Amino acid sequence: HNMNLSGGFRLKLKRFAYSVMRRVGIADYGLIFSCHLKRLLGSQGPFDRRLQFEELPPANCESICECNPEISLQLFATLDPQRFRCCVLRMENTCVAYAWIGLGDIPAEHNSNGHEWTGLPLALDESTAYVFAVYVDTRLRGKRLYQNLLCCIARSLESEGIERIVLTADLKNEPAIKAVQRIGFELIGDSKFFRGFGLRHASYRVDESFAPCELGKYVGDR
Repeated sequence: HNMNLSGGFRLKLKRFAYSVMRRVGIADYGLIFSCHLKRLLGSQGPFDRRLQFEELPPANCESICECNPEISLQLFATLDPQRFRCCVLRMENTCVAYAWIGLGDIPAEHNSNGHEWTGLPLALDESTAYVFAVYVDTRLRGKRLYQNLLCCIARSLESEGIERIVLTADLKNEPAIKAVQRIGFELIGDSKFFRGFGLRHASYRVDESFAPCELGKYVGDR
């Protein structure tokens, strides 16, 4: 069975507590989502015909800087091109959205909220792909580009024998959470890490449907 986010008041309370923990220490509260490709493809609405989809290897993804000038390409330069690639949506030959796909073992630094201790590695089976580092041009948000991008990715992965996509989202990233749930992703787990006031705590919870994939441990979890 799948997990659910808590009701409105409890969810706001969790987000407030999480905000406080990030101010006074190092904290992460990650949500784990999963969606079968058939369900994702079935949820696709009208595709914007102005968009073009393209896949790029890690060594040739400079064009995503058109969409996000602040991105550090060094974070992706060492990724294995046999297991990782960048998926791009273009409009009038300009990148307007992108996401990365990973297969197999996912390094901790590519499932992190920004601090070296909050990286959480994943071990995926051969039928599962991981989508991460998603970005949509700030001027075009709210126009379903995220949905269009994920459906393009799903069509590409389906031809390779992949059956489902998993991704993670920070508890405070409400737009991303709403977007993925709207197109069929289900919450299947969460992970929490906190270090502050001399304390250190980590917890991991995942639905049995995540198997045979496995969660690793936070880098900062000793």
